[in-house]
Amino acid sequence: MSHTILCRHKTSSQLGFSLIETMITLFVLTTGLLGVAASQGIAKKSAYESNQRTIASFIAMDIAERLRLNRQELIASPDRYAVDSVVSSASSITNPSCTACGQIQQREKDLLHWAGLLQGQQVVQDSRAVGGLKQADACIDYDTNNGKVLIVVSWTGRQSLIDGATDRNSFEKKCGTSSKERRQLILRTLVKNA
Repeated sequence: MSHTILCRHKTSSQLGFSLIETMITLFVLTTGLLGVAASQGIAKKSAYESNQRTIASFIAMDIAERLRLNRQELIASPDRYAVDSVVSSASSITNPSCTACGQIQQREKDLLHWAGLLQGQQVVQDSRAVGGLKQADACIDYDTNNGKVLIVVSWTGRQSLIDGATDRNSFEKKCGTSSKERRQLILRTLVKNA
């Protein structure tokens, strides 16, 4: 009788991770976390730019509505309402102390109000304005022939891209400070005598 002896070698199964596997896992995890952190910064910049555009849109609509409300003054004295710079025009005006203002006083109040919106005076924190646009201005043009109003709100953004007035006409280009951070919102509307 012959016996065959079969030998089985018992191989030990691998337990745990090797050092190289752990290092590769940490590298992949770190790269992913850095990507998430970078996207947070981009999202924050985009949210800021979006907020600035929303404020500019609100200001442009406020200008359009106030021009419509005081259209008689706009039509009678277009050169006093249609200005190359709301901020510089408002700096030479003293706030009228009237309760039932006439058209001229209302125009002065409107210019002061718009300058305040542009500079963020409606939101104050620690006695400084924080709710406006950075280095903002607004320009208003009125065509007396057809009643078309052009409102340009210009401000400085955070990111250096291209000048917001690059492909614009001369009136729009002179609104605000020329730079790669300049942003512009342009609103065209119609204000005619009723």
